[in-house]
Amino acid sequence: MSVRVPQDHPTLAAALETGAEHILLEGEHEGETLVLDRPVHIEGVGEGSSYTVTGTFICICSADARIENLRLVNLQGHGIRAKDSAAPAFHGLTIHVGGVALAADGQTRPELRSCKIERCGNGMELRGQTVPDVDEVLIVAGKGCMVFHDQSAGTFRNMGLLSGAFAAVETLGTSAPIFETGAIAGSGGGGFFVHGESKPRVAGFVFQNIKLAAVEVTEQADPIFDGLQISDTYGSALFIHGQAAGTYMDVTVRGPVVAGIDVSESAKAELENVSVWGGHAQGLWIHDEARVEVLGLKITHCRLAAVDVEGKGVLQIEDGHFEDNRDHGFYLRNSAQVAARRCTVRQCDTDGAYAKDAATLRWEGGSCTANGQAALRAHEAAQIQHRDLEIDGPIQTGAHGKVERIEA
Repeated sequence: MSVRVPQDHPTLAAALETGAEHILLEGEHEGETLVLDRPVHIEGVGEGSSYTVTGTFICICSADARIENLRLVNLQGHGIRAKDSAAPAFHGLTIHVGGVALAADGQTRPELRSCKIERCGNGMELRGQTVPDVDEVLIVAGKGCMVFHDQSAGTFRNMGLLSGAFAAVETLGTSAPIFETGAIAGSGGGGFFVHGESKPRVAGFVFQNIKLAAVEVTEQADPIFDGLQISDTYGSALFIHGQAAGTYMDVTVRGPVVAGIDVSESAKAELENVSVWGGHAQGLWIHDEARVEVLGLKITHCRLAAVDVEGKGVLQIEDGHFEDNRDHGFYLRNSAQVAARRCTVRQCDTDGAYAKDAATLRWEGGSCTANGQAALRAHEAAQIQHRDLEIDGPIQTGAHGKVERIEA
């Protein structure tokens, strides 16, 4: 049965009481919180159809209901809550709320298509074992766009995010959402903040105008990021610390204000096909007891060392290319350990590689040419070993530092 509001019934609540399966809503309406505990299809008719609530939620949905083509407004409260094991569908909605636009918990499976959350405190709060299916959603949030708690997951495609004081996306607990293409056009609190034991998978994302780190990973999180374009960040593009891990592939970074990639504490990271251009500090900075494995790294036009390893940091790198940086290519200090294969360092303003303290560098294959000062420099108790390395420039040692060519 299909009914119309206001033609057949004056209010949406009255239409719901009839048990109608399909309700057509035309024009602007105000009312109380909708409680959808049965399958029902609510559809806006024509442009400008809206439903405004002054209360806690616009809608509480515990059934497989469907709402589409409506503007939903609740300036003092929240938007939609999906609970229990409902699988509601929300298509073509515009949501304007003061609090959370969509809250989902339990074992819900909400579906969102072509929705615009034009104003909210937080865009989505996802808890329990909820698994949303989302495509083409824009979120503009005063706080954060999306927060994943507990074991929440889901698939999110073609997302557009603009957040205020908090990170655009936060994952914690053991959450494991999947993101497939999207953009963060600005954020006052970072792009992705990944912590707890969460394992998000993110592919094909663009980051611009991020006030803190574009991607921060900490605690015991273990994400996969693939295909990132990051520009104009006021923090690091990738900031990995705590006991975090993760795999980061096909990442392009332009113009970070601090180190392009910062890995610290006891973190372990795998990088593949990563480039950093025009950073105001180091391209890659490894410190404390962090360990990093790299396959394919290009760093150019950074103001400090292309690669800076200190503390007890460990780096294993293959196929690196560092060119036109204003400081060293490799800079090692303290007890740092670096094993490099097929790496090229050229036209850096100071040394191709500088090791001091008790740091060690083993460099096999590649070249170190046309740098501003020494090709290889070892001071104090540092050691540099090289094999099959093309060298153009002086080799310098100081104190007990040692540079030696080794055989196969």
